[in-house]
Amino acid sequence: MSKYTDNNKFQNLDFCKNDGEKMYKLLKSIGYSIEDGHTLIGYVKFEVMRDAIYDFFDNGKTNPNDTLLFYYSGHGRPLNDGTCLTSSEMNFNSPRRMGFSSYDLTNLIQESNSTRIVEVLDCCYSGAAKINNKGSKLDAVKLGSYAIEKDAKELRKQGRGKYLLASSHAEEESFGDKKKGHSIFTFYLLDGLKPNKHSVDSHGRVTPYTLGNYAYKLSIKKLKQKPIIKAESSGETILAKYPQYAISDHMEILKDDKVLKQSKIFMKNVREKMDICFEKRVVSYVANINTYVNGYKRIQKRNAKIRAITEINKDNIQDCEKLINKDMVMINDLRHLNGIKCGIAVSEDQFIATALLLDKIQNINKENIWLNDAVYSRKKEVVQHNQFIFDTLWENAIPASTRFREIKESHTPSNLKNI
Repeated sequence: MSKYTDNNKFQNLDFCKNDGEKMYKLLKSIGYSIEDGHTLIGYVKFEVMRDAIYDFFDNGKTNPNDTLLFYYSGHGRPLNDGTCLTSSEMNFNSPRRMGFSSYDLTNLIQESNSTRIVEVLDCCYSGAAKINNKGSKLDAVKLGSYAIEKDAKELRKQGRGKYLLASSHAEEESFGDKKKGHSIFTFYLLDGLKPNKHSVDSHGRVTPYTLGNYAYKLSIKKLKQKPIIKAESSGETILAKYPQYAISDHMEILKDDKVLKQSKIFMKNVREKMDICFEKRVVSYVANINTYVNGYKRIQKRNAKIRAITEINKDNIQDCEKLINKDMVMINDLRHLNGIKCGIAVSEDQFIATALLLDKIQNINKENIWLNDAVYSRKKEVVQHNQFIFDTLWENAIPASTRFREIKESHTPSNLKNI
């Protein structure tokens, strides 16, 4: 929505017009079917907007395996129970009369025949933000997502394949870029939906996770805004496919510097979880080498979970505590297992095992000196097999907090003697 009747309260948003036109052309070019009446750009009356949204979700022709993508860019107004997507006729002081509430939108998504629905909201809160009384055109397109967090909680309840991508956290602003002629969030969404090796998974597929992570990384780098991804899914929802960027699923033997390079790729591809085992001496390297510290932190920012198993002893206890420290939180859950030797990592669709040359290490700050050979695979059977190994070790390991207590309680100060 880019044109509004109440210009005293709602400034016209030329960026949103560009967003809608480019999004329409791109989706059509990559094979999306867009029916007549489902592209609303510019000045849109409330009845037209309402009928189009109902027809899109409440459509008898929709099959369970159809992927529905709903995109909105424009003004929004906060409500007690969510937010309101604005029509061009909306009265600023009476948003419910000429706007479509996110509550109603969530109900439609819940009742749709489709089991794969992606909702993208690039919307403003409390009208366009202003820095001064006149308000520049750039000020007018500061976009936000008021109450998105609340809407997302409702959306996540509704089953598999429901995704929400929003331009920012609740009550945070998102921004438009005057030079690019788009909102920042939409600009990077468009870029990520095109052939782009940085926005696909290892199969060459653009998914809500890879697209959202791509937009997040570039948006926060540009203006420190933080887009969010909320999802409830039990399988992959594919938005676009670019097989030229797929990574082979055969077993690869990695040598020397390729090990560290593949480790970075592994961490980048983690979407929901990573399970790792490492030898007791490796803890000090994981906790102090930037590649791993930063890689783990980025995984955490994507709301993915990391579980780890190692042997915790008096020599590495401080680094183990550092890994799960509440101010750092590199690892969500750490467990102890005596004699653990393997160095493996398993994600949803990846496996890597490393061979260590710890005895040759002289300087822990050299990132590639302690890794020699590694095996990497995306083959489904290999991933499942090693996930089973990890889960078996996990069940036999004890919580880190228990091991910390055992070590500290067994320590006797040197100036005390037993009588």
